[in-house]
Amino acid sequence: MAEHARYAASLLAAAMCAATSMVRAQVPQLSPLSSVTTLRYQWNSAMIRRDTARLASLMRDDAIFLSADVRLDGRDQVTALFGRLFTSRPDIRLVFTIDTLVPAQPVVTDSIVSEYGTWQETFIAPGGTVIQRGTYYDIWRRGPEGWRIAVHGFARTSCLGNPTYCRGGDR
Repeated sequence: MAEHARYAASLLAAAMCAATSMVRAQVPQLSPLSSVTTLRYQWNSAMIRRDTARLASLMRDDAIFLSADVRLDGRDQVTALFGRLFTSRPDIRLVFTIDTLVPAQPVVTDSIVSEYGTWQETFIAPGGTVIQRGTYYDIWRRGPEGWRIAVHGFARTSCLGNPTYCRGGDR
């Protein structure tokens, strides 16, 4: 009888392990587009909290950030810029809005996603509120640490408020 109970317990344990494995196998992994969308939300949240450590964790070590006026090479330079920005503009509000996400075709690679969108920055400058808007293009790469920004390019398309600032005289 005891041997029969041990046999039944072993069968039950094996069935539970198999069921657990099946459940694990059925848990869907986030698609690259869902992953990048989630990370963009986390980026915006880190910007609102002025969390340079979290921003840094969403970039590759060799990330490149560039515009017509600036080129930053590497996570340390980008993080330092955000630190200065948060200090000089304590009321800054900078939000990125995704318009389009495009995964690389699997034939090429499944570790790159292109992101296009718009951004808006608002802060108080001498002479009043400044509202800047623009477009951006990001390349996200998946590596051992997950999806990270590899390249971030942006352009300002409008600036309202302090005319000296908007003409580039007070940056």
